[in-house]
Amino acid sequence: MPRESIETVQMRTKYGSMIQDLLRECRNPKNSQLGHTRWEDSLTLLNRIFPADRDIPIARIGPISTRADDADVWYTTEDDIERMMAQNFILRKPTVVRSRQLGRRGQGLDHFLEALNDHFGDSKVDVQDPSTKKKAAVSSPVCDVIGRIREGADIPAGRLPINLLNLKYLGQVPPAPAFLNLRRFDVLPAISSRLEAEFTGRAIAGKRGHAMMVEAREIDLDRSLTFSLFAQRGAFTGFHVDSPDATWVCLEWGLKLWIFATDTNESEMVKFTDEGDNWVPDSVVAIVLEPGDTLIMPSAQLLPHAVLTLADSRMTGGMFMDALRILESIEKLLWISIRPSVSNESIPLQLL
Repeated sequence: MPRESIETVQMRTKYGSMIQDLLRECRNPKNSQLGHTRWEDSLTLLNRIFPADRDIPIARIGPISTRADDADVWYTTEDDIERMMAQNFILRKPTVVRSRQLGRRGQGLDHFLEALNDHFGDSKVDVQDPSTKKKAAVSSPVCDVIGRIREGADIPAGRLPINLLNLKYLGQVPPAPAFLNLRRFDVLPAISSRLEAEFTGRAIAGKRGHAMMVEAREIDLDRSLTFSLFAQRGAFTGFHVDSPDATWVCLEWGLKLWIFATDTNESEMVKFTDEGDNWVPDSVVAIVLEPGDTLIMPSAQLLPHAVLTLADSRMTGGMFMDALRILESIEKLLWISIRPSVSNESIPLQLL
């Protein structure tokens, strides 16, 4: 068994008790009075992933600079990963860009709720509500959701945490990793531009001077390029893979427990296909994302993961493809397309 890194030990010391406290709170017998709901399903999964009598399995963390093969997750800096990517380095493990300085003012819950109201105050938003019996997200008026978030989740009192997974990015400049500006990572934006020109009959390299109307064809790839996420403390999302390909997510505030399946052999993936987000792998490892951390999940790889929110959190993220692995990415896309149960989002129609 490889020796644990200092970073792994520090993470377990810093967050192990916090995670266990949240799990005990979720297991409170009072919550069983809610009947059969999404919350009950989530508790069943959490109890299987993290049995009460075991320590939290923190991932083996290693520096990307050493290309440590025995690490579950690489950690790096913005400068180091940008330099490596410029030399055609291929990322093959989940990687965290550590504690970026976001350079933003007004961060926090109030700022987020004000932005949500400014953008969508008279609209509806998709909400994962664990107090319902439906797996599908519930469409709720934004004003009601804002009120519920302001009230705050209180698991012992029966106010269960909600999850907003289908938000547009609310801002001007998303905090994407700088290396994504390299030409090899321009695959999805280029596809989007080409297909938009094909479907509209207007191949114009510039801003549109008029509204775009597309008949009988949905233009939906852009929605994958950037997105925003919000979840309250205790919100849980079961195991899934991201579609269409690689993902980056930056934690703007809060705390997230990211849980990875460590054994993705053929028999486990068959179970995953059959069970979807009810699947629990034989073994897992986890990391805690802190404010400013950016998690990058590599292109062309199937990385089943689940997420538990440790503190009210907002994330910004996006999707990308790597031209150096484009054939493998297409294989991944095809694999997901015939196994839709493994992803919590549909493949953009423009890629089908």
